[in-house]
Amino acid sequence: MLQQRSKLLLLGLAVAVLGVRIYDMAESLLLKPLSDRQVQVEDLETELLAQKRLAVRIEQAEAAYQDWLGKTLPARQSEAATLYQNWLVDACSDASFDDAQVTPSAGEDLALGMKTLSFSVTAVTDYAGLQYFLMAVDETPLMHQVSEVSVRLAETEYDDRLDAQIQLDCMIVDGAENRSELLTELVRDEVGRVMKSRQQDQVRDRDSPFLIVKEIAKPDPIKPDPTVMVTKDPVKPIVVAPPPKPDYSDQIIQVGTVLNTATREVWVMDRRTNEQVVVQEGGDFDFYGIRGRVQSVTARYVVIELEGKRYRWMLASSLKERESIERKKRSAS
Repeated sequence: MLQQRSKLLLLGLAVAVLGVRIYDMAESLLLKPLSDRQVQVEDLETELLAQKRLAVRIEQAEAAYQDWLGKTLPARQSEAATLYQNWLVDACSDASFDDAQVTPSAGEDLALGMKTLSFSVTAVTDYAGLQYFLMAVDETPLMHQVSEVSVRLAETEYDDRLDAQIQLDCMIVDGAENRSELLTELVRDEVGRVMKSRQQDQVRDRDSPFLIVKEIAKPDPIKPDPTVMVTKDPVKPIVVAPPPKPDYSDQIIQVGTVLNTATREVWVMDRRTNEQVVVQEGGDFDFYGIRGRVQSVTARYVVIELEGKRYRWMLASSLKERESIERKKRSAS
């Protein structure tokens, strides 16, 4: 009986061991390949998603490249420089620039076979002309940009004339074709239509940020004569006191203001030297010992503070002609 039970136990143990071995063999032959295939499928799906994203980026880059090719200058640098310089000359004429000069600079080679050309435009114009020129650059579909603008009051008999200097950069993209025209007739017509529409949208009565008024000529002040006055009595001569220290506040003229969202400035000129000084709102100034601070800036006048007192300094008037601003007394409640 005991032997029979031992045989049954050994048989059960053998069956259990055989079952484990069969399971291991089934997992090795069936389940593991299936699991590996599942991992491969997931990896392939991830790679496919990455490939799709890369394809979208390539498509976007190709579209941007084709757009650049449509706006680039011709491939031949000498021809590109000539065509763009001619376009700048025409743009200066359309903007009614006076004494316009267009000067090319040396080109620069960039990465990926691209090149840049630089040009300088100097002219005498007004605010409307400067605005038109910058608008023309912005609306013309070329690979170009304005890199710097410098403006100052022109030495002319007109109040609103400006000396303008404008730096521009343009680009030749690798793969550009040679052509004899910078812009097609269709593109030129479209630019003209947009320019006309933008000009009509501008507020015609809007003040220029360059509110320039030339100084008013004033006669030279009569200088006191420091003559020694002697009475008939020879005992004690009477000597006139020496003249006071010269006050040149009548020579300091406020000739203009600049008002925009970026800055509020006062343009001041010394009539004795014709030198100009720019003082910003909240800034200090010091003219021949007259020290003060600009509190606020408007189109017609500025409010200044001198020795703790406030004054209104009108446009086109001298610092000496300032108007005192009386502080209102508060009524007793």
